[in-house]
Amino acid sequence: APVERLHSSPLAGRTLVKLGLKNRGAPSAGVTVTSEHLVSTPTGWVRARELKTGGLVMTGTPAPNAAQWEILTGGLIGDAGISKDGLYEFSQTSTRYARLKQRALGRLVVSGAELVRKTRPNDRQQWRVRLHIGPWSKRARALWYPGGKKSIPSALRLSDLALAVWYMDDGHLSKTGYQHIFATDCFEDVSILMVELNRLGIAATVPSRRIFVSAAASREELVRRVAPFMPPEMRHKLPPGAPPFRPNLWPPRRVVSDFDSVVVTPRGARGHSRVYCLTVGGSNNFVTSG
Repeated sequence: APVERLHSSPLAGRTLVKLGLKNRGAPSAGVTVTSEHLVSTPTGWVRARELKTGGLVMTGTPAPNAAQWEILTGGLIGDAGISKDGLYEFSQTSTRYARLKQRALGRLVVSGAELVRKTRPNDRQQWRVRLHIGPWSKRARALWYPGGKKSIPSALRLSDLALAVWYMDDGHLSKTGYQHIFATDCFEDVSILMVELNRLGIAATVPSRRIFVSAAASREELVRRVAPFMPPEMRHKLPPGAPPFRPNLWPPRRVVSDFDSVVVTPRGARGHSRVYCLTVGGSNNFVTSG
């Protein structure tokens, strides 16, 4: 947002506090504010002098909203991944489906979908989408890769949207049409997934590191939950008569602001005689001359 006004005032009796972020910038980076400056936290606005190192503050960088988290979760159960530095990336062979997810993820996406060229004659072309690195992606990396290898978090809770994304990414309908199969080869333990499927009323088996949904009632329940999220280009994974696609169920592009751990360093007032107030979109932010 543009700066609307700039004000200057004496520091007077106020003290200064330097605020930095754990997951952003060098240790010396940060901003110096007056001790009474209001800072947004998960529990509301707090004076800078009341902040403690390790507490969470709003960063202003984009983070997933609740529904976007469901998309990311479904992707991670599939073949999406997060690198060691926090880069979330997924690839799709369907151009339209890749762009559907790209649009739903809004400002989280670094740039448009990128076509990954074939490297061998039989390889399929894929569309790769990368997301901005932020505190949220580093937290997700720690959650999904606790020992350096991807595993299902114990706190996982499957929603219908996450289930649909997982099925579209790594599931298919058998040739007979009587089984829905999820590829889970990258996980050594899928017991948490089995518990979650059962919670959703979907009974399944794991005969060969893949999850099979075979019982008629469970197949119907799976289709009932995922079909409304599945666009035309992914309907080949559904049996005839499945509920229609409802595009309005996909989340809006709006992201939320991320939070990160703050590093607080008292600065006193030495060397500073004035502070400045920037009016940005109706909010005043006090910073020092240095």
